Amino acid sequence: MNLKDLLTNPDYVNANQETKKAIFEKFAPQDENFVSANPATQNAIREKWGVEVSVPKPQAKGTVTIGGVEVKKPTAVVGPAIAAGVGELVKGLGAAGELVTPEKYQQYPKKVTEMGQSMVDLANEINPVSATVGQIGSYIIPQAGGTKAIQALTGVPSNLISKMAQQATVGGVLGSAMTPGDLEDRAKAGGINAAFGGFAPAVGSVLNQAWQKVGKPLVEPFTREGKEAILARALRKFTGGEENTAISNLQNARELVPGSKPTTAQVANVPSLAATERAVSASSPEATNLLANRQAANAQARIDALQNIATPTRVEKYTNLRETVADDLYQKALSKQMDFSTLTPLLQDEIASLVKSPSIKKAMVEARKNALDKGIDIGKPEGSLQGLHQTKLALDDEIAKLNVLDPTSAQKARKDALLSAKDRLLGFMENPQVSPEYKLARETFARLSKPVDQLDEIAKLAGKSIDPNQTKIYANNFVKELEKIKKEGVLSKQQLARLEAIAEDIKTKTFVETSGKGVGSDTVQKLAYSNMVNQANIPNLLRNWPGGQIAGKVAQKIGDVAYKNSNKELESMLAQTMLSPEDALRLLQMPNVSKPLNTTATENLAKMLMLQKTTQGVPNE
Repeated sequence: MNLKDLLTNPDYVNANQETKKAIFEKFAPQDENFVSANPATQNAIREKWGVEVSVPKPQAKGTVTIGGVEVKKPTAVVGPAIAAGVGELVKGLGAAGELVTPEKYQQYPKKVTEMGQSMVDLANEINPVSATVGQIGSYIIPQAGGTKAIQALTGVPSNLISKMAQQATVGGVLGSAMTPGDLEDRAKAGGINAAFGGFAPAVGSVLNQAWQKVGKPLVEPFTREGKEAILARALRKFTGGEENTAISNLQNARELVPGSKPTTAQVANVPSLAATERAVSASSPEATNLLANRQAANAQARIDALQNIATPTRVEKYTNLRETVADDLYQKALSKQMDFSTLTPLLQDEIASLVKSPSIKKAMVEARKNALDKGIDIGKPEGSLQGLHQTKLALDDEIAKLNVLDPTSAQKARKDALLSAKDRLLGFMENPQVSPEYKLARETFARLSKPVDQLDEIAKLAGKSIDPNQTKIYANNFVKELEKIKKEGVLSKQQLARLEAIAEDIKTKTFVETSGKGVGSDTVQKLAYSNMVNQANIPNLLRNWPGGQIAGKVAQKIGDVAYKNSNKELESMLAQTMLSPEDALRLLQMPNVSKPLNTTATENLAKMLMLQKTTQGVPNE
């Protein structure tokens, strides 16, 4: 029945709307005129026949219609890919089964093959693109399994050619086994799979090299991880081959002086890193300020540490204590009246002998003068304890004049003679029959004088070492005075340890300022180091474009614009790293940091960092 006959049929004319629609939908596809008409004409025919025009339901956002069913777009892409991949594996399993199944049971693996093919066909109807991807991807699993199996037997290939041969073998076997059909079909599939399997490692190697040499260097500067990888490579180059030394020293970093925070180069103790720090400090105003501020803060910390050992308050405290206690004891001892004529003959002979000693006789003359200058008349010095005390003080003055750093033989002999005379004089004065009170006063004064003398020596060292503006310590002066004090043996172990820590801190600062310098111009060397910093920071693909063609120059300009902010961040990060031994250690120990793109220029410049180590003098700051 065609639609024209349907229009005059009483059953159709008298039917309700739903029945009319059902009858129309049943017979309309049988009418050639209706089927060949466009959608607008078909709707006009529907209206003429009294059938409601069907308005397509609006498709939900993010969906597609497959077989009259709305499906979410991701499902419409992923689903067919998975279905095709599974179908391909099932088909391959069936095909492999056909090879090993006896003829009488061939229908079973064939059914498996047909089932897999049906899944692939259905997936292709829904989304042929994703289905094809799924089919190709399905070979990854058996290829990987086959590779593991053959490697278990023959071992892992040592080079790309061996790997290609191995993958070609696996691919050929799998292609033949998993392709249904006769021997010719399987042979073709095996050949194609062998070709793809064999070339896959080469393609992978090319893509990996392209990524490592082109893609990765271009992308690295735009990510935090990439920037750190660039800095890690740079630091390794900057160690000039002494990477292990730098790491070991950085692992044992410590603060020598409270408040003085050593830089990476100070702790690493590698000449090339010292030179790098100097170059970085001149690379930008920000870097200059960062490093200069750190050095200024460290210098102030050293000054504070030195001055805090012997503060005026501490010196005054111990001096007052000595004067208060010892003066009282001396006063009691010297105010005691004595009659030397009552001494034993042996002691009287001793004092007579002392007076004949040239050194003591000369000291007595000086003692009388000194006492008169103070308004005290001691008469004959040998006649009273006060006179003998003033004589002993005069001997002390003579001995002090001979306390020089490198005395001559004559000075040593003279000092020994004076000390001997002083010991004899004290032996008489402190005899229990003469004045044990004087012995107590002198020993107490000596004991209380030790901390005063120690603090005085340290205060003198500070006065000779710290510049008038209180901004730095003169390194040469400090070391010289410290060696002098050490020879005198005045200071305690704790005091010496604090001073030696300051000396060591100054030494590390001097190392950074001087180590690695060549005999040529310092300006030229800094420029070379700065160039190396630039080589490490900026991706070299565009900066070293081969041929110097116009395209290369344009690309370089584009690269300069694109990487401008990244390079500034890298400069800042490098400066911060040179201030932080902890960050430098972390970067030097970063695993899997590949070589930079252009290593030739960097390695040539790195050789400059491996300059001869200079003998470490300690110039003034």
